[in-house]
Amino acid sequence: MTVAAGTVEWVALVVGVVGAVVTVIGLHGDFKWFRPKFRARIDGRRQGIRLDVDNRGRAQGRIRKVVLVDEQLDEWHARYAGLGEGCFHPAEIPARSKWFLFIEAPRETGEFPMGIRILVAWGRRKQRLLELEPSESVSYYGRKSDWPE
Repeated sequence: MTVAAGTVEWVALVVGVVGAVVTVIGLHGDFKWFRPKFRARIDGRRQGIRLDVDNRGRAQGRIRKVVLVDEQLDEWHARYAGLGEGCFHPAEIPARSKWFLFIEAPRETGEFPMGIRILVAWGRRKQRLLELEPSESVSYYGRKSDWPE
């Protein structure tokens, strides 16, 4: 074996180890992020909405805003059941946890209008507009939310 062949083998070994270390660090960062998944359902009488938040990431994150909006994206006021004064408050969602909010229609109208959606904002700039899935056989009105303080 010549000196040049031995040097080439060492260089190839170092490059392979560095590549493996960079890959492991990159994958660790990928799986550590806050990764919320949302599901929004409305009951058959259109009086209550359930919003499920499932953080599948290994890091905690902040849900900044949850508001109901109509088709023109105008905010629609409602009561967040089980939260102080019926108002939404931002919350830190722990890693690998599930939480839910119940939102009730105002007593004046008695039900949510057709075309109502939920706007959820989290992190610094991320947001999503959620369509409501109908749940005919369940009532979400009068239930208490499980939401971090």
